Amino acid sequence: MSKKLNYYRLILKKVSFEPLLFKKELNKANVDLSKEDFIKLDTWVKFFVKKNTHLRPVLTNYFGEII
Repeated sequence: MSKKLNYYRLILKKVSFEPLLFKKELNKANVDLSKEDFIKLDTWVKFFVKKNTHLRPVLTNYFGEII
């Protein structure tokens, strides 16, 4: 696991209280991470959102799917 991936996971955990900020950081990660790392982050985010249901609208808009 790369340092950048760990960094974005940490940041997303810290900003998870605010859905719009979570989405903003997720967008940054999409630009900054390699394709492989973003796929790993995507898997982690989907698992994380299942526990933090207030973030579901962000993912629905971001990934175009409902978890």
